[in-house]
Amino acid sequence: RDKTCSRARWAATDLAGDSRQAKIMKIETIQELCMAVQEGLMLNETLEISYEQATTGPDAEKWNIAVKEHLNSHDRNGTWELVPMGDKTKRELVTNKHVFVKKKDKNGNIKRWKARMVARGFTQIKGLNYKETFSPTVKPTTVRWLLSLMAARRMKGVSFDVSDAYLKATLDEEIYMEVPKGLPNWQELRKTMCCKLTKGLFGLKQSGRVWNTEFTTFLTSIGHTQTRSDPCLFIKAAQVGGERLLILLAIHVDDGLLVGDGDNTVLKMMDNDLERIQTKHGCRIDGSDGSKMRGCQHIPQAL
Repeated sequence: RDKTCSRARWAATDLAGDSRQAKIMKIETIQELCMAVQEGLMLNETLEISYEQATTGPDAEKWNIAVKEHLNSHDRNGTWELVPMGDKTKRELVTNKHVFVKKKDKNGNIKRWKARMVARGFTQIKGLNYKETFSPTVKPTTVRWLLSLMAARRMKGVSFDVSDAYLKATLDEEIYMEVPKGLPNWQELRKTMCCKLTKGLFGLKQSGRVWNTEFTTFLTSIGHTQTRSDPCLFIKAAQVGGERLLILLAIHVDDGLLVGDGDNTVLKMMDNDLERIQTKHGCRIDGSDGSKMRGCQHIPQAL
């Protein structure tokens, strides 16, 4: 029950941030949390179609644009480099596929056509191109404690999401992947070339772990201390105008909850740091009324 409540609360927080109109959500029971999640899940439609079906069907123009935009983001990020395919790399080759999603607003209108290329992690070989896969997430008890602390100290909070988080983490293992469909001349490239991955990718077994390591290193480098009781809770003391204020940050994979003392000054300070990893804001939580979460538009930040 605790785990369900925690997951629902995180999902509801994220869904509140997806709303285009600011609103107040009064969530008091697990049932209300689950209803909020259910409502949000209905906004996105994942299509069970192949790359060929999507790019040659009635919506081919929109899906082709979505695929091109996604692959261009990999190119800018330097997720892989093309290398000649030898016998060794051919045996270790990880396959991939495209996932197609229609993002909808609360009225059911399509607001975005999204394509994402993901690795087929089940084609990886343990001990060869992956070892450890465990990645911690914030404990349900920590989330409840944090929300209680916010109400007691009248703290301010904001949820956030890291854009393309896995793509920002550097891999430790040597992984080779087949050339993804959609790249220029991908059919010819597949015969002699493959992709040597340098960054994490959605679908890889170790992506969650390397991202958690990367994010933890980043947070400690800007002055946060990782707590012993929960490896996904970070604390930092900030000096603002002669006053010592507290900043707490809980992370759940690529989602986070940032909490600070006083007015929004502390949250603005953290925004400047989080800009470096390209975050999107979710909903704001006012500790003076812990049952209210104010939804707001996602705010893309430049790297």
